[in-house]
Amino acid sequence: MAGLMNGVGLLNGHQDNLGYTDLASPVYLGGTLDDIDQTQWKDLLIKAAMRKAARSLLDKLLGK
Repeated sequence: MAGLMNGVGLLNGHQDNLGYTDLASPVYLGGTLDDIDQTQWKDLLIKAAMRKAARSLLDKLLGK
């Protein structure tokens, strides 16, 4: 999972002493434990996927 998240730029690349890597930007989960509002998390994932797809398309158009 970390490899995929790093591949789309979601991780900052710095591991702590336990080997965990922080997200590149903070994510706020609202709501309650029974009903978590995941809107910001989903938006972050969609934007990351869109950036990755755009970069891949641009690389193909430029012949990279």
